[in-house]
Amino acid sequence: KKTQKKKIFFFLKKFIIFAPPLILNDGLITNYWNSQIVITGTSPSALNIISGSINGRVVRTIPANSTESFQFTDINTVLIPDGTQPTTVVSVSAVQGEQPPYVTQGQAINRYYYVWSSNSISGSLWLSYDESELNGISENDLTPYCWTPGATQWRAFGGVLNAADNYVAIGGAPVDNWSKWTLGSLSNPLPIQLANFSAFVSNESDVQLNWGTISETNNYGFYIQQRHSSSNEFVDVSNSFVQGHGTTLEPQDYSWTHTGVPVGIYYYRLKQVDLNGTIHFSDGREVTVLSPTSVGERQTPTAFNLAQNYPNPFNPSTQIQFTVDKAGYTTLTVFDVLGRQAEILFAGTAEPGKLYSANFDASHLTNGTYFYKLANGGQTSLKKMLLLK
Repeated sequence: KKTQKKKIFFFLKKFIIFAPPLILNDGLITNYWNSQIVITGTSPSALNIISGSINGRVVRTIPANSTESFQFTDINTVLIPDGTQPTTVVSVSAVQGEQPPYVTQGQAINRYYYVWSSNSISGSLWLSYDESELNGISENDLTPYCWTPGATQWRAFGGVLNAADNYVAIGGAPVDNWSKWTLGSLSNPLPIQLANFSAFVSNESDVQLNWGTISETNNYGFYIQQRHSSSNEFVDVSNSFVQGHGTTLEPQDYSWTHTGVPVGIYYYRLKQVDLNGTIHFSDGREVTVLSPTSVGERQTPTAFNLAQNYPNPFNPSTQIQFTVDKAGYTTLTVFDVLGRQAEILFAGTAEPGKLYSANFDASHLTNGTYFYKLANGGQTSLKKMLLLK
């Protein structure tokens, strides 16, 4: 059932556009967030995967009132509309060989998908897997999970397993705006996650962290972890423990401040500990700590750095900060998920040693994921953000 696959990598910053039909007979095509394969044809045969798969982003246009099956990343990853939707652009990004975010060992397979659509679609979604990705989960125990905007946990869905062809079919899958999908374990369900988590400089050299939970089960508490941008390892911050609420169905809010942080670029995350000693980690938050040198002036680290926007998710505006390590023409540009330019936030000469801050007002844009890119002297940095109105 399995064959040895050849790997083809795309390291492109612009779109990869194929005129239909695109036929993949074998092998693995890999692309990344800053590249995409756009299938310009609207017929199901515009992308015909005989064998092999695409690890990365594929964009399709589904015509109005379609009931045809549309392949995306491999022969058994398909979307089947029920024929009631308008013309819809759908983007699917497969991440193979990696666990989805916010899970621990044995809770999900080593594969997940990003799914986005320009309109709501009702119908069926098939999610495929490889037996090498089961990660210790019994194949008969597989069930689909979805993470949608504003979610606080992976939500389980009913699915029909086809173990012979390695996919799970989901009826009534919510394909709207964007979502993450994976296949997890019924007997070891995916954990409840944070409702929100933010980190920002609150008073010159103090970093304030705020987070909240929607509910808790056996939560002993949280430790704050930090790493400097020059290091690859997170370490516990001294005296940072924050007591949890054990088991509760009530939302809880937390706050903790790290005082006296030296100038630099840092990443913070939460280490949550259950009463039985099980540990979960949040994703990280980037913070740039500055130091005043005189009234009205600030010294920044001399580095090429694009900070994560704050707040994120946001509605309708957010702040984006950046620094550069050499003077030169610099641009900060926002794109939508199809790579279309939404706004230019900065275009001009930037100087090292200065902190630049741009306000992005998205009141005229629709909900969804957006990307922002900093470019200076041949260097680029790309990050994503989420608009939730």
